[in-house]
Amino acid sequence: MILSAAVLLAAALSAQAPAPQAAVETVVRRFYTTYSSGDLDALAALWEPGSPSLPAFRSEMTPLLRSRCLTLHQVTFDSLDIVNEHATVKLHVLLSKSGPTMPERYDPHSAIMELVRNDDGWRVTKWTLGEEAFAARLLAGRSDAEREAMLQAEPRLVTPALGRSLCKLGVLAANQQRFDDAAALIKLGRRVAAMIDDSTGLSLAIGLDSIFERLRPEGDAARSLQLGYEAVDLAEEASDPDAISRSALRLGGNPVRRRPAQRGADLDAAVVRAARRG
Repeated sequence: MILSAAVLLAAALSAQAPAPQAAVETVVRRFYTTYSSGDLDALAALWEPGSPSLPAFRSEMTPLLRSRCLTLHQVTFDSLDIVNEHATVKLHVLLSKSGPTMPERYDPHSAIMELVRNDDGWRVTKWTLGEEAFAARLLAGRSDAEREAMLQAEPRLVTPALGRSLCKLGVLAANQQRFDDAAALIKLGRRVAAMIDDSTGLSLAIGLDSIFERLRPEGDAARSLQLGYEAVDLAEEASDPDAISRSALRLGGNPVRRRPAQRGADLDAAVVRAARRG
């Protein structure tokens, strides 16, 4: 009798406790609900405090969460693996962002999240943008044809976030004088922007091309300058204050710049408009 009661109690407690997979999914959904609310401190509270990845995550998210209104539309789980006290989740997230003078635009991304279970439940230990990993794989492709095949094979990863990741890698490559890599990343950035009709992404790719022309030994200074102006114009057409300020400041810092007075005034005005929009 006592044994039967103990078994029934254990079964009842087990039924009340969420299965590990359900518990992980709940934490991930709470993570993105908090992410879209813009509350960085509450988002950081979902992390394992000692995670070495947390400081970089906070640094990366601070400008976005404090200056943009985010709306979460959907979270789709691609895979969820649990081994002992560790979980790895791959997911696709549909978000949109807007600003005071920036129209709402969809900005989906994929992510890989790692979590660990402790006495308080599941905590995040690492968050990686799926597009960042894909950008690195694209760069490692052996030819333009192979890279194109990779893009066609992964349509859900062809997003504005991929364009940003490619251009981030491209700036690093150009500054490190890895000019072959930079040229490949410029081509990829332009291709991704064309595939999804992303004016902001095209502005980023053209801005990277401007940096490339300025830094490479056989670069064309006049072309670098022209590309810089094109990047600003595209960013303004997209009404994206982040892209406007980035492209305008890069152009303003171009040491070969010899701008006509009117273009100079236009550039200064672009910086002011971006600051007001932000």
